[in-house]
Amino acid sequence: MKNWSAISEVVTMTFTDNATELVPNRPETYSDHKLIWNIATAIICVEFVCAFILNAIVIGLLKRNKKRNRMSFFVLHLAISDFLMAVFYIFPVVIDRLLDVWLAGLFMCKLIKYLSLVVCFASTYMLVVLSVDRLYAIARPLSATKRGMFYKWTLVIIAWVIAAMLGIYDLVFAKIVTGIPTPAHDIPFCEIIYPDNMTKPLILLFASTNMFVPAVLIGACYTTIVLILWRRGRQGIPLSNPDVDSYTTNSRLKSDSGIIHRAKIKTIKITFVVVSVFIACWGPFTFYSILLLYHLVPMNGSFFIVMSLAPLNSVANPVVFLLFNYRTLCERKRKNRYDHNGTTTTTKTTFTTYLQKDSDWSKNYPMSRVH
Repeated sequence: MKNWSAISEVVTMTFTDNATELVPNRPETYSDHKLIWNIATAIICVEFVCAFILNAIVIGLLKRNKKRNRMSFFVLHLAISDFLMAVFYIFPVVIDRLLDVWLAGLFMCKLIKYLSLVVCFASTYMLVVLSVDRLYAIARPLSATKRGMFYKWTLVIIAWVIAAMLGIYDLVFAKIVTGIPTPAHDIPFCEIIYPDNMTKPLILLFASTNMFVPAVLIGACYTTIVLILWRRGRQGIPLSNPDVDSYTTNSRLKSDSGIIHRAKIKTIKITFVVVSVFIACWGPFTFYSILLLYHLVPMNGSFFIVMSLAPLNSVANPVVFLLFNYRTLCERKRKNRYDHNGTTTTTKTTFTTYLQKDSDWSKNYPMSRVH
């Protein structure tokens, strides 16, 4: 039986001096934990169904909104990358475990392994891009409003280019192997086989580029956002918009303090959710892999459960965005039903996320409308 990314391929091995000796060591672990292996397989199947359906829903809802703003643009591409994660990362695992044999040849072996790692990185760095855009929009609202499609597509392309570059090592080391579970068996499998001197560096590279660096960047972005909102709240958010006169400013000054406070609390909440979900999904798998790499934990059945939870972030992302918009979607559904019953008002159902909605203070101050 086989695993499904460079990191999971390697950490199931026992790290002997010769990479060719690693493959035969794995089946004992699998056979000793057949029940756990089956549970892990079931988890992966559920993840595929959920990631495929939920991200398709998010994409469909966003596509129906013809007047998408800048934030919904990035949310759309995050959903697309998570959808591709389900197709090229999770689905091959499902097929792999059902067939238990590779019949597509070396070219498809390398292509699938490469695409699986690329979409994995793309999903992660699309979340980083989304965070960077939020920081820019709040820190430089006037400048952000002037940015067009070129700016947005540039960020998205950067995320995909980074992902494409980071996935190259799986393209290089993907191979067709036989001799599993014993040398007498000639059933072909598509595997990632690293040279013995590159195993640890590549595992640490994956852990750093897919978990640690993105987590630091995302955390730094949202921490800065909170600090900016807090500072503006204390300063009363001085205005530079000529359309807002001094009388209007003074009359709103008192209420703005509460508005800023609420905006700050909401931002803290979304910060906690986004960062926590990302770390909760990738953290156990990443840390367990590193501990296993340095022989600090035993290789047992718990690893297969942890391994099966690795792509959970692609399920969690659409859930987070849908939950933050549950009330909005329900209200618009009721409004559409009311319009359908005979009113002349027409309402177009759209999908927005909390991150894309104007905060309360930006609604009161035109200068702060950043979408």
